[in-house]
Amino acid sequence: MLDSLRLKVAQTLLPKSVDNQGVQLTLMSPTVSTTTYPRLGTSELLAAYSKMPWLRALTNKVGKSVGSTHWTLLSVNGSSSKQEIIRPFKLQRAPHDLRKSLITKYEKTHRINEIEDHPLLKLISKGNSIFPGQTVFQLIQTYIDLVGEAFVIKERNILGTPVNLWPLPSDWIKSFPTSDNFTYELSLGGVRVDVPMSEVIAFIDPDPKNPYGRGTGIAWSLGDELETDEYAAKHLKNFFLNSARPDMIISGDNLGISDTKRLEERWLEKHKGFWNRFKPHFLSRKVDIHELGQSFENMQMVEIRKHERDMFIQVYGFPPEKFGIVGESKRSTIAAADLFWQKDVLTPRLEYIRMVLQEKLVPDFDDRIVLDYELPEVQDDEHRLNVMKSAPWAFKRNEWRGFIGADEDKERGDVYVQQLNQNEVPANVSIDEVPSAPPKSEPIPDDTINNNAIEDLKALSEQTMQDAITDKVPEMIGEVKRQLLLERNNT
Repeated sequence: MLDSLRLKVAQTLLPKSVDNQGVQLTLMSPTVSTTTYPRLGTSELLAAYSKMPWLRALTNKVGKSVGSTHWTLLSVNGSSSKQEIIRPFKLQRAPHDLRKSLITKYEKTHRINEIEDHPLLKLISKGNSIFPGQTVFQLIQTYIDLVGEAFVIKERNILGTPVNLWPLPSDWIKSFPTSDNFTYELSLGGVRVDVPMSEVIAFIDPDPKNPYGRGTGIAWSLGDELETDEYAAKHLKNFFLNSARPDMIISGDNLGISDTKRLEERWLEKHKGFWNRFKPHFLSRKVDIHELGQSFENMQMVEIRKHERDMFIQVYGFPPEKFGIVGESKRSTIAAADLFWQKDVLTPRLEYIRMVLQEKLVPDFDDRIVLDYELPEVQDDEHRLNVMKSAPWAFKRNEWRGFIGADEDKERGDVYVQQLNQNEVPANVSIDEVPSAPPKSEPIPDDTINNNAIEDLKALSEQTMQDAITDKVPEMIGEVKRQLLLERNNT
């Protein structure tokens, strides 16, 4: 009963049909191409990784970044019972930013644990007996960026638990599962092998024209540009190898074989070598000289290769500063390249790989756990400096020293520095207890100011009058004495 139900579901999801033109459309098979000119195939694109420098630089850099990602596992305990592990469907399927906010939300009502020792973590780290896990994930991402397909075979032990992950080149997969055959057909050294769908993890970047067919990578859209850059490089190489073409042809009227031979010997004898450069050569008869040289400046070879390089970077959506292209970049754009690389390049790729592994690999161990990853924190030094400058009193002395890479000041201790009067506060004091600035005096009401001014004026007037009287007393006494003497004399 269960097998028949599965068959019906498979027939519904994996149909075979015939379109209006009568062209057979087998699910998961390559779309019939209507083009007449040659196109780079899957094998050629995979081989181009080792031959085309810019294609390798782009895919290798992002592949190594994805491969070096640190993967983690989380478990969520139910709110009613702290011992019961639940399956958080929303958390398992949430994208990166939403998943981080959900983890914060779950921590309030549930208990979230990070699983530090688990067979799945060992498998991701181990990879297989030949390649470590970092190389396995690098290959997965490289295959996706090149041809839009990556396949990994799960090798199981006797208990049915996956113990090795084997990445396969896309051109090894000859056919996809159909409604009649639920296996992948592989070609391993000329030998055809059928592998069940359950044992293959497929990463597919679908082609909108035939989403149920083979994948299509970014490099497919750069086929002509890749070939143009490669042919330009080969043209330069052939120029230095001479391409069996001389720089000039010398000919003359009525020159026999012996005359031509003597002219050649004399010409080479007089002009061959560094010290014979720019010497004139005189002839007694008419001789025609035809130069066959070419100017790369007129061909704009350098501009063509720069244009193709910029096209590769823009199509892949990478910041050029990550590849040393800083001709017109400012300091701010160079500093923001890491943030852009992590947010718009790594995160979408890691999210896709995480989603596929969550559905295709995690259930082989425990479908309740959540697969997650950690990215290194990107420091925006300019933003951090602006924040520290806006509130310098909120940071310790050693934090300021650490920002510029200086050693800690152990003698003076880790203290907060007040900006105005340079007060030192012990670091063990809570930041809430550290005053932001010296306390300000209370404002004085206008009435108080007026009353105080009046009282001051009164006091000043009285003091002035007192001082004036004090200064006049001796003079007044002298005048009285003088008047008394005058009266005495008169009498």
